[in-house]
Amino acid sequence: MLQFVLVLLLPLAVSTSPPKADKVVLSTIVDGWAVGMKLEALDHQHPDMIAVATVTNVNGKNVSITFDNWGDSFDYTTDKTDPDLHPIGFAMFIKHPQKMYKPYNYKGGFSWKKYLLETKSLPVPFAAFTQNQTKGMPKDFYTKMITTDVIQPGS
Repeated sequence: MLQFVLVLLLPLAVSTSPPKADKVVLSTIVDGWAVGMKLEALDHQHPDMIAVATVTNVNGKNVSITFDNWGDSFDYTTDKTDPDLHPIGFAMFIKHPQKMYKPYNYKGGFSWKKYLLETKSLPVPFAAFTQNQTKGMPKDFYTKMITTDVIQPGS
């Protein structure tokens, strides 16, 4: 199991502007996953909805997530290989019909690039997901989500 502590400068590789002094400090990274990282996940209470989520705990092969600004009643813990966890951009890639894609009460159109900068957070790396979780989504689609201001459907 790969573990290390990482400190990265924002805006990372998501902007062409010079790096700012803002820092993202991640706790221990386990197999690519760390507390505070962003992803897209299926809401188990509303299984037709894929939404923005944040990693809240990493414990061995398990990960806990919360849906951004939804309250903790939607949170869940699952195996990191759960097919309901996806890299950012997944819902757009599969053309998922969205009603509440972005974080609850988020104002304006939602783009991953903008949101990662606003929240000073990083996405779960594409390589941390299994083929069952990416379902054919190419890595360059994921990269496009964090390097361009693509407005997500339903926002």
